Amino acid sequence: MKKVFYVQRLKKFYSEFSQVLERYSVDSGEVYSISDSGNNNDLETELTDFVLKYFGVNPQYKANNSLYFKYLNGNSWCTLTCFTYSSKNVLFITNSGYTVELGADGHVLVDVNDNNNKNILGRDLFLFEIKNGRLNPQYGDSKAPSHIYWRTNEIFCGVDSKPLPSNADGRGCAARIMESNWEMKY
Repeated sequence: MKKVFYVQRLKKFYSEFSQVLERYSVDSGEVYSISDSGNNNDLETELTDFVLKYFGVNPQYKANNSLYFKYLNGNSWCTLTCFTYSSKNVLFITNSGYTVELGADGHVLVDVNDNNNKNILGRDLFLFEIKNGRLNPQYGDSKAPSHIYWRTNEIFCGVDSKPLPSNADGRGCAARIMESNWEMKY
């Protein structure tokens, strides 16, 4: 039953965030991308303006505001900075109750159950990236080299027709769910 809830919330988040990116594109005439100039003040202003205008909420900056989670295999607590190259992230809660961490490098980590439970990547937390103005599930590009696609590298979210391996970390589970017709088959 929880799987259905998580997937419903994930689907709604994906739809809402995609609509935000579409609105930005219509308003500005360009696709959204984060321009990390290296200047924290510029980046904070850019991210704040984006979140305020398109989500209608005020972000909280990184000073210990980060989503902590366990990997799908239950190992180690981590944050978005464990596998991104930026520590310039903003955390905000959408009007729909999603806790979102937006990374300066375009990564997006979402907690679909409002930070109420254990925070396990691939169960109630999911990883995306903003690329070419679109919200893409992490490790979901079938055109990418096989070592970075969830279907061909079981560490990201297992693979179809096999039990979930003990080393699965959950980073590619949003892609797996979306490519499995919005079902959590693991």
